[in-house]
Amino acid sequence: LTDFGIPSECQPLENAVFWPQMTSGDFQVAMLWSAVWWGYAHPWRGFHRLFLGDTGKRIGCPPTLTGPDGEEVDLEDLVTKMGSTFDEAELKALVQKAAWIANEHMLQLPYCEKKLMEFHNYAYVSGWPDVDDPLWSLAGGGAERADVTMMVLGLLKPAQ
Repeated sequence: LTDFGIPSECQPLENAVFWPQMTSGDFQVAMLWSAVWWGYAHPWRGFHRLFLGDTGKRIGCPPTLTGPDGEEVDLEDLVTKMGSTFDEAELKALVQKAAWIANEHMLQLPYCEKKLMEFHNYAYVSGWPDVDDPLWSLAGGGAERADVTMMVLGLLKPAQ
């Protein structure tokens, strides 16, 4: 971080010290799972965790933050709408607002992207997306969730 202009000193901690400090908020910057999608192939999960869930509680995320138009945004309301709308355009707008808030207020520093090793069986399954397809971004917390989503969407099918 120092090389990026953020003066810092690394202090590795044992689990017995790390987690109680995280839970009590006794830290300035910490390595932590942030906007993970575990169990869901939907943006609601990641933003819920970041604003309201484990990560939000540990970093002391306030109930409102300034949005892209300068207005105060109620984060619980934003996340609830994100998880309950069936309107694709509305969902996209909500995700864009949530992403802007997360980035502008630097609630997390996404310094890497997790890559998973998954071997595709083309003899039995067809429809695998290209390696650069954004659908793979759903696999961050476990590739099987992305696979199930692709099956439900009808993308993955038994090979003929």
